[in-house]
Amino acid sequence: MRREPTQFTAMAVTPEASRQTALSGARSWRHRLTRLVALVRRLIGVPDYETYLAHMHRKYPGCTPLDPETFEQERLTARYRSAGTRCC
Repeated sequence: MRREPTQFTAMAVTPEASRQTALSGARSWRHRLTRLVALVRRLIGVPDYETYLAHMHRKYPGCTPLDPETFEQERLTARYRSAGTRCC
């Protein structure tokens, strides 16, 4: 059985549609980069105060969040509390 060649028709792309696509791609790229940076920071144990604040406002709107210095001190204390968690 022989197949007929597919006919492609040219789509008219307006400059505005092209610009919107480019902006969408840039936003998507920035969003992916931001998420990648956040993931790497979590993997190496860097506390993320902005994420903590967003979580506190979303889950516990009546509570007062820790100030940045107290937050960092608490995270470091929790990370190095046990001596058996380090490899070296």
